[in-house]
Amino acid sequence: MINVTDRLRRLVPIPLNAHHPPLTDNERELLPWLVRAAQAMDRPYWEQEYGDPQTLWAMALEAETREYVRINYGPWDRLHENEPILDGVGGKPLGANYYPADMTPEEFETAALTDPTLKSPYTLVRRDAHGRLGALPYHVAFQPHVQHAATYLRQAADHAQSRYLKNYLNARATALLTDDYQASDFAWMEPQDTALDILIGPMEIEDRLLGIKTAYSASVLVKAQAATAALAHYKPLLPQFQASLPVPDQYKPPLNNSASELQVYTLAYAAGLDACNTPSGIAWPNDEVVQVQKGVRSLLVENVLQARFHAIFLPLADLLIAPDQRQYVTHTARFEFVLLHELAHGLGIKYTLHEHQPVPPVLGDLNHAVEEGKANLVGLWIAAQQHRAGHMSAEAVLALYVTALVAALYNYDGRQSVLQLNVFKDAGAYSRDATTGVYRVHPEHMPAAIEALTNRLLRLQGDGDYQGALALFAEKGQPEEALQSDIQRIEAAQLPLGSVCLAPPHFRAQLSS
Repeated sequence: MINVTDRLRRLVPIPLNAHHPPLTDNERELLPWLVRAAQAMDRPYWEQEYGDPQTLWAMALEAETREYVRINYGPWDRLHENEPILDGVGGKPLGANYYPADMTPEEFETAALTDPTLKSPYTLVRRDAHGRLGALPYHVAFQPHVQHAATYLRQAADHAQSRYLKNYLNARATALLTDDYQASDFAWMEPQDTALDILIGPMEIEDRLLGIKTAYSASVLVKAQAATAALAHYKPLLPQFQASLPVPDQYKPPLNNSASELQVYTLAYAAGLDACNTPSGIAWPNDEVVQVQKGVRSLLVENVLQARFHAIFLPLADLLIAPDQRQYVTHTARFEFVLLHELAHGLGIKYTLHEHQPVPPVLGDLNHAVEEGKANLVGLWIAAQQHRAGHMSAEAVLALYVTALVAALYNYDGRQSVLQLNVFKDAGAYSRDATTGVYRVHPEHMPAAIEALTNRLLRLQGDGDYQGALALFAEKGQPEEALQSDIQRIEAAQLPLGSVCLAPPHFRAQLSS
């Protein structure tokens, strides 16, 4: 059995502060309702990831083990490739609890020919009494929980002075009860006249079997007004960034960014997926129709960024980056890297060229790796272009390159990060000293490496080329021996690897009152 004490020690606490930046009296009144709505996402996410948590709580677990299971929303360690936390639970199914454990992808595809709702991102797949696959809508499977969330959202909307919140919270409440989220995604893109906001519902894909099903999550957010204002200069540049992408024009259709925003927030509360995989940045919505018509809101989450940078990135850089390049691993560079990454999610192509199908379902289980890799590469491409145009110094670009390397080493269990590491190494964009085991960026080779991989990933999306993506990750998405030894060094050094959200005592007391 794993050493739970050591693994708990390696979790970085992210302090949640609902009152910084300051809220108005009305926003403070609304906050507990939004948090209670968010809390309603916890049980559905448990069911999606594992099943009924009471089966685990019935076991005689030690306090630390129980806490670690709770943090992971199940008996598998998310930060250690889903290694079992408890003896006897076996490995985590790739499809978690979204599908029957004995279902094969081939059986699913055959059944989906007659029942397309099986492929909805908002249905569980279950067997009937005869063993046939059927779709169970989320809003039916989790009815008591989404009803609670919708009730709290509507209570907040009734008392909100903000026109945006009234419209958005009511639309999102309806969406939770119907699994039709497009209207609420359009409402999310309307002008905001408040510092308070919430993302709630089944959003990001956690399904590693077929890459279809979305996980329940919630983040309650408070806008940092001054920091947001400092990013305003990026918005008019978005069409220019899109046009500059290193692919033929058909892979970069003209960008409608009429409602796109770049914003900075503080995380006040998180639940479901966002509690155990708390985002440093958010690009939403994922709906391709809304993206094409309205754009994307790209959010940086300030307190999460700061906590992870100081507790995770700096120690990792001290261990793995050449001493004379460690000075470039700064909070400013990390902030800029995440900003460009989230901004890049809104760029590129959303529909395949030949069939005009949304890219995510076409790329299936590989979509997450391709899209996250694209966001990393497009963000670095934008930085290189900004430097070429004289808008970013060589030192600032080098800081981004070194920060990107640290980010890839931090996410060593992600296929997109291993792909980036392998391709960049082959291109001479970085090297690893065999004696000391430290990495060095070679900025003169970075632009060509960035351009080549950016081109490859954008074409895979536009062509809807699942087999091409499969071949690319098979060839370049496996960690080499040197990286495996570095992973062992990270483990031996007991560096922090993840984070856990901690609401302050006065806030917990407010919620329980």
